[in-house]
Amino acid sequence: MPVRIGVSFIRNEVIHQNYLDAVRQAGAEPVVLSTAATLPQWPTAAQAEELLDSNNPAVATLDGLDGLLLTGGGDIDPMLYADAVDGSDLPYWPRDHVEMAQFKRARTRNLPVFGICRGIQFLNVAMGGSLVQHLPSADEHRDAEWKKTRSHLVQIPADSVLARVIAGEVPDSDLTLGVNSYHHQAITLDRIAPGLVPTATSAASENDPEGLLEGLESEGTRTGSEWIVGVQWHPERVGDETPWGPGQVVPFRDVSRRLFRAFVAAAEARKSGDESNQLVALQL
Repeated sequence: MPVRIGVSFIRNEVIHQNYLDAVRQAGAEPVVLSTAATLPQWPTAAQAEELLDSNNPAVATLDGLDGLLLTGGGDIDPMLYADAVDGSDLPYWPRDHVEMAQFKRARTRNLPVFGICRGIQFLNVAMGGSLVQHLPSADEHRDAEWKKTRSHLVQIPADSVLARVIAGEVPDSDLTLGVNSYHHQAITLDRIAPGLVPTATSAASENDPEGLLEGLESEGTRTGSEWIVGVQWHPERVGDETPWGPGQVVPFRDVSRRLFRAFVAAAEARKSGDESNQLVALQL
């Protein structure tokens, strides 16, 4: 029986089918935990009461699952990192609340967690970090009308788990990878949460703030005690055109599949009770 991966939120299964397809292609069964229909942006009093219930199925279902995928989407409420709104779009606070509870439940159970776009930002906020609410170089990282993706290069240090997953082995040197891009907020080196380690930096624009991050993993991921990885790009969007980095030998489509496979492999290792291979998880 395949492992089952909780998908934190999708608007609906038509618009965000690519997340579900990516999980299935990696060998797991996706379980959608919440949608725009079950988690309205502006809930009634009764809906809010259900949202805050400790038995909310969007959270409690994780007790029977093997991993958590934190998906992309809109901006996180700056109040969660003790900041006033300064460039953020209108928050979706019910989603913020539920995903915070999902992440805490997943960590309590030591489930592998994979964060994509908003998901990497949420990992950082949930673990005590903060965000740049609007990049001065935003136009290099997203289409102003949100109708298509941008693309650029990222630098990935060879000593990261992310680099091992992408290369299929420990690389001899740092990697340069072409990725898609669909965001206007970001994490920088001075905003990283305790316990997280940078694994990718942007090479998109000279207008980027210093230390603009495109990848994170936890310190525990490096020691093999857990699997928490996030990327700022969208690996589920395998059809997007991306540049080739100098020395890049694996196309973006295959990099994406390796990321999802490593995530699912970590969930399989945890379920089997043999978590010794979580650090590498290279059954590609």
